[in-house]
Amino acid sequence: MKKIMIGICLVLISKFTNAQNGLEKIIVEKYYVSNAADAAGSVGTLPVGSVTYRIFADMLPGYKFQALYGVLGHELRFQTTTSFFNNEDRGHITPSYTITQAATNTVMLDSWLSVGGACGINKLGILKSEDNGVSTVVNVNGILQNNDPTAGIPLTSQDGFISGTPQDVTLVGFDPPNTDLEVFNATSNAGNLFSNSDGSIASLSGSIGPTTSNRVLIAQLTTDGLLSFELNIQIGTPGGGVQNFVAKNPVGNEIQLPSLTFKPVSLNLKAFIQGFYIGGGLMNALIYNLDQQEALPNPLITSDMSDYITISAMEVAPPHNLVDAKVDTLRSNGNVNVTFGPAVVANTSYYIKVDHRNSVETWSANPVPFLSTTSYTFSTPNQSYGPNMAEVEPGIWAIYTGEVEKDGAVDISDFLALDPSIQ
Repeated sequence: MKKIMIGICLVLISKFTNAQNGLEKIIVEKYYVSNAADAAGSVGTLPVGSVTYRIFADMLPGYKFQALYGVLGHELRFQTTTSFFNNEDRGHITPSYTITQAATNTVMLDSWLSVGGACGINKLGILKSEDNGVSTVVNVNGILQNNDPTAGIPLTSQDGFISGTPQDVTLVGFDPPNTDLEVFNATSNAGNLFSNSDGSIASLSGSIGPTTSNRVLIAQLTTDGLLSFELNIQIGTPGGGVQNFVAKNPVGNEIQLPSLTFKPVSLNLKAFIQGFYIGGGLMNALIYNLDQQEALPNPLITSDMSDYITISAMEVAPPHNLVDAKVDTLRSNGNVNVTFGPAVVANTSYYIKVDHRNSVETWSANPVPFLSTTSYTFSTPNQSYGPNMAEVEPGIWAIYTGEVEKDGAVDISDFLALDPSIQ
């Protein structure tokens, strides 16, 4: 019976029209980054630094989202390297809490699956950038206040809710009582993997995005680990046909879409900071040296730790919006490795931006194609956008330091700001 029900839900894969591909891409929004206040106020274990992601199916106008599914040969998979956060008060497989409940604890960060809804029976999910902020939820307990720049617009301004009536979520083919989906139920950190090859999360009437962009929210996931997924999606065409999009191994009329697969993207970066450079391809290990002056040095701080930098992936198209950013330790040899969240998609190009507390903001000379593992160096000639590098040794270039004021230039204003602190 299970196979028959899935067949009904997915209609007939052979019932295709010659329409254009209605599913344009999958959008992953970095919705929120939890801080210590959220961890303390959560109902369930919410590690500091946990990231809440929202996943949208971005469709052409007139198309309807019908199902997120797994079948033989096309696994539906969500995974993290740690565990998924589930709010133990009002948390559920689907977003069934109310706006009033959303304001009382961390249930807005719960992990769930959806066919457009984001909160109860009268709120749909949209990108924060599409939200006008008129009816933003204000948490009465002073949590969900973090303004982490890597998450873009803070929830206190625009929370990604819009009034509307979500379609019902129909769970098809899952063994009672939906044990496959317990990883997203109301037990905190119940697991790190959802994998299914014979079920679907369906909208039997079809779901249309609540704005002209026609984006349907299909999942919200919170984790402090590295997220990955493989998705298969069925949509309805304006003419009454269906289209099936798969993460891999398409057969027949199935369409493979790269953004249906996400694996963490790593960047190996090499950069020197001008004021720290001491020659021979090495920099002063500032973090280590300062730690050694403490009465009880931190054993986790090693002798090659130079300073902290922020590495960002920026959109290629103007206005070059931030996609994701990571703060990590630049080693004395100029090396640093970061792994970006799912907003950074493999086989896509981004500008790389490097920020350091008293150095000039520096971008890569050109957009960089990101693979699953990508390497880039700022230490050789002509690798930065504009004249933002200094030759510190023949053939070795470094990022200019002395940019205290952060106004885009090293000039007298930086000296004047620094001069009173020099003893």
